[in-house]
Amino acid sequence: YHKVKVDMMALVEHEVESLNLLVNDTELSVSFHGTDREALVWVDEGRIKQLLQNIFGNSVKYTNSPGEIRVRLGVCRKSKGNKVELVIEDSAPGVDEAHLEKLFDHLYRVEASRNRKTGGSGLGLAICRQIVLAHEGSIDVSPSGLGGLKFTLCFPLV
Repeated sequence: YHKVKVDMMALVEHEVESLNLLVNDTELSVSFHGTDREALVWVDEGRIKQLLQNIFGNSVKYTNSPGEIRVRLGVCRKSKGNKVELVIEDSAPGVDEAHLEKLFDHLYRVEASRNRKTGGSGLGLAICRQIVLAHEGSIDVSPSGLGGLKFTLCFPLV
């Protein structure tokens, strides 16, 4: 990891713009709500881009059309200290709550609605967790109010 000081707001905004281009010809809508100030973090920018692209890619791949992906960046509510919180959630289908804890396990794949015939290898979210942990952050998954999954990530601010 080659960590540098990065404005998480600018980085996420750029990746959301790329996501919008990806879903341009689909029936998926993307919304982004960010903070109105810099959110400086000490990260490996390439790895954070990889993390975002993986989660966004899963949302595009497994969200039914018409569907919705929401991205929000703000201050962590659940943690002590000065952290930035990134929430990515999508619409249906979801994953049974019994599987949520295992989604970050190496090679784990859900044999349900979010695992289509072209399902992945089960490595993506395990890699995401390792990237987050290498940045002294946290990542959680829960059911989304939209019917799909909600990823909540927190990273320490500089």
